[in-house]
Amino acid sequence: MPTLSSMHIPTPKSWDEFEEITTSSLKIKWNSPNLTRNGRQGQSQDGVDIFGEDECGRPVGVQCKLTTKSISIGIIDREIKNAEGFKPELSSLYIATTAPRDAKIQREVRLISLERVDNGRFPVGILFWDDLTQELIKDESEFSKHYPQFSLKRSNIPTPKISGSPNKGTNKELDEFVERFKSIFINHGVEIPQIPKFLGPKYGIELSDLANNQLLLSKLTEKVLSGVCELFGVSREWLDGEKVPIYQDHDFYKRLNKFTDFLLDICKRHSEVKIYALKPKKKKLPQLKYGDPIAIIIRGSIGEISDRTIYRDYVTTDTWFWSEQRTRIELKALALIAWQFNRRIVKGIDVERKTISDVLNLKTFVGPLLNNYPHQTFRLDYYIFTEDESGAADDPKEALMVREYMRKQQWLQYLEDTMGPIQNNMPFRNRTR
Repeated sequence: MPTLSSMHIPTPKSWDEFEEITTSSLKIKWNSPNLTRNGRQGQSQDGVDIFGEDECGRPVGVQCKLTTKSISIGIIDREIKNAEGFKPELSSLYIATTAPRDAKIQREVRLISLERVDNGRFPVGILFWDDLTQELIKDESEFSKHYPQFSLKRSNIPTPKISGSPNKGTNKELDEFVERFKSIFINHGVEIPQIPKFLGPKYGIELSDLANNQLLLSKLTEKVLSGVCELFGVSREWLDGEKVPIYQDHDFYKRLNKFTDFLLDICKRHSEVKIYALKPKKKKLPQLKYGDPIAIIIRGSIGEISDRTIYRDYVTTDTWFWSEQRTRIELKALALIAWQFNRRIVKGIDVERKTISDVLNLKTFVGPLLNNYPHQTFRLDYYIFTEDESGAADDPKEALMVREYMRKQQWLQYLEDTMGPIQNNMPFRNRTR
């Protein structure tokens, strides 16, 4: 049965209406009530139609383009230049368009964004009409404000409630148990009506089972519960309502051989693997002080839904401090090992310090954080090269110290024993062991 998430919602006829819809959609996406339209028609807007804060409190701007067909890179470049003069300075700019998704445009925007970040300028993203409507349908009142002719009949999006235990058997506790089950999907990017399609027939959940929590509860056999927890890497005890971390913890400090084995296993289990580093925002890496933590997250793809990749998240509980040479060198060594796995870079993003604390303590789902922040703000691989290996060598002297430290710890030997010869892999090319 078709759902609103799979149907095409009509695009607006006027630019004014499009800006209103975009504002509503992004208020939902970023949970940002202070997001507002900038100025009015006829006033200079410096390339920004909507301004406010994203989900992490960063100042973001949005330029809206009501187009009948596709959007060109020329238009995007022009709007980026216009936004350069916006005050206060943006942390990122998004181009919102009524055009359908275009893989070529997405690729070009990603390349433009990476080049801008490398040059110390704000990153850029693009939001197509489907991206905007996917957010809009999550809020019935906002959706009805713009499309009163449609009825938004769907299960309410649940808010995770980490309390109670289904084993006690009260209606409230069983209801909270089902809500936690649904929150696993929501926080990994799978909408409630998409659960049957994403899981497939082997789990026996059909769209009609999602009409209410009582029907869904009847389908939650031990096979389903264990299978979903294993698929997403979520603790079964947490699902049962116990006060335990959401994820299993992983630690690699002083044990990077274990990280090599872990990454090798992850790359075998998942067709796509990404690695992220989180650091406190408003500080560059060299400016971080003791007490400013860095967290590492590894993501592995587990499927697709509506042209979106769904990931399982592996959260490390190691706290890395850039201001301390010992942990900084080990973190660089981790990035260097990751590079050997088909040049996987460690993408860096800036978040609130409390968010990093919650991530390290396994108290929060990391999916919404990473899914809503498409742009990297720093790259750890810039710190593992020497000047003759890369033009982006930010600390070539310590890069050599990292390799020497890895040799002393026998991590390089273990990496080669595990993966085979690495001398032909940058940054080990033409270097003796």
